[in-house]
Amino acid sequence: MPTVLSSSLRHKNLNNFKNTVEDESVYFFVSKPSGWTNDLIPDSVFDTFTLESDAFDEMIYLKKLSISNCVNVIRLHRWQENRRYQEYDNQSDLSDLLTKRTISTNEYYPFYVITDTYKVYKCISNGGNALSTVEPTTTAFTGGDLYQPLSDGYIWKYMYTLKPLDASEFLTTDWFPIRTIAEDDSTDNWDIITNSVSGGVYNVKVTSSGSGYNRLLPSTGDTTDAQDGVTFTKTSNTQITITSGSPSATSSFYNGSFFYTKNISGVITEVAEITAYDGAGGVTLASPGITNAAAGYEGYISPKITFSGDGTGLSAVCRVVSNAINKIQIVNPGSGYTECTATISAPAGSGATARVIISPNGGHGSDPVVELGGFNLLSKVKFEGDEGGAIVSSNEYRKIGIIVNPLVQGSIKQAQARSGMSTSQIKLNTADTSSNVTAGKKIIIYSGNGKGQLRTISTFDNSTKIATVTEAFDILPDATSYYGFLATDSVINQCLVISYNTIGSTITPDSVIYEGSVSAETAIGNVVQHDTVNKKVYVTNLGKTTGAATFPYFTGSTGVQVTGGPSFTPTGATGPLIAKNTGSVIYMENRTPLSRYTEQIEDIRVIIQF
Repeated sequence: MPTVLSSSLRHKNLNNFKNTVEDESVYFFVSKPSGWTNDLIPDSVFDTFTLESDAFDEMIYLKKLSISNCVNVIRLHRWQENRRYQEYDNQSDLSDLLTKRTISTNEYYPFYVITDTYKVYKCISNGGNALSTVEPTTTAFTGGDLYQPLSDGYIWKYMYTLKPLDASEFLTTDWFPIRTIAEDDSTDNWDIITNSVSGGVYNVKVTSSGSGYNRLLPSTGDTTDAQDGVTFTKTSNTQITITSGSPSATSSFYNGSFFYTKNISGVITEVAEITAYDGAGGVTLASPGITNAAAGYEGYISPKITFSGDGTGLSAVCRVVSNAINKIQIVNPGSGYTECTATISAPAGSGATARVIISPNGGHGSDPVVELGGFNLLSKVKFEGDEGGAIVSSNEYRKIGIIVNPLVQGSIKQAQARSGMSTSQIKLNTADTSSNVTAGKKIIIYSGNGKGQLRTISTFDNSTKIATVTEAFDILPDATSYYGFLATDSVINQCLVISYNTIGSTITPDSVIYEGSVSAETAIGNVVQHDTVNKKVYVTNLGKTTGAATFPYFTGSTGVQVTGGPSFTPTGATGPLIAKNTGSVIYMENRTPLSRYTEQIEDIRVIIQF
């Protein structure tokens, strides 16, 4: 059966991820200092069950992702002259509106554009599938400019202007930041949101032009956006006399038609139904008639269009060319419509039909992220040099990725049996103390009873080892449960760092280093960097061939050997700081090698399309 996953689900998933970034621990990582078979052609990457272990094998360092470094983005579609743009339609598939398409041999571009001044516009009407020749510039958020067509027939809705800070931090050649702000930021972005009209109608599409609509003034219809109507005098709001254009000499000739006015700028200002015509230019209009006609205004007579729906205030006029309905122009968009139908009638002519295009929930401009399909997230981190000595500053890497909720190395322990505790409590292992268990620490049930539950510690009693969390456990952890603590440091070195006092020569990056003997190594790895100044050797790709040692295998005291290099006696070893194969890798990218230097800043950006 036909089904669809709506854009609402994509937005929900994106927002859930942003909540994870804000409330939990999400890290960018880099790995793989060793080369590909061909460094110009990175290996393909697949969503296998070894994704986490592959990432950890040569992981070098990580940096925590902050919510301030995440922003929704849309594709960067710049306005260009002589392109056809799709128009907003509440019945169109959003994915179609966001995609360049070919329809009846004509190319149609997505329904929003971005100008050189970083203003964003949504196409409300494309003037009957015309080419766009006038760049939108309006910054109006109220009044007739919202639905007044440009000279090329296009109606554009001003959505927002990109802030300079977002431009400098997030703008790329292909992606454009987009936000729906929740409070007044002293820009017109907020004015647009607060002045949006829910259920307004800014476009009524002619679906059939009909024929025979010849009871018009001027007799040729309304063929231009400028003034080309007839002159009139006004006795009262409901009584006017047409003074040019050779009106009909037949009484009642125009009854049931609309009379509307344009100002000297060609803007349609008011419309009223004709209830009587005297055959000599005298017209009676339905109340309230024409109230604001001023010097220089001109009049038009055209078929009547009425609307039936659950909103109020919508009015429009039919513009006729060659006795057929050419377009329908909004006079007042009304509000509150979720359904609406149009009916066209006239004393002569038939067959014209039209469809009402209703604005999205909240109105055009009320939620740019939702309206323009901003279900893509740009996330970024900057690695600056050695981050104050926290990470390696040389060698290369060939993988970047994102990992969620990795655990601190050594923090995974078995909980104790429950006895007399509330549902918000867990009895920690005797090895945990108040020095490493503090309020605000994130604890996750790693395995056993209650697996997967993430909680925040509010208090810890060092004498009883009972930790109280801020939210009750759904499934109570017990002695079958193992728990661990989420990593929270801003920057994390994931290399094993071996210290020494003396060494015979400098170690070449990517060299094999090991404890034990060849083919019977009790610990083995690859050197990432040899820091001769601070007498440290950074090692990754940790493993072993034999022995009972546990990760990270190296003792930090047993003599080590470098293949093709020196041997030396360590004075200690620290790290890695993340427990191997913990957390969930949600993104992995293989790339050509990027070399690191102490002075270098790497601005890594990832687009996640939900």
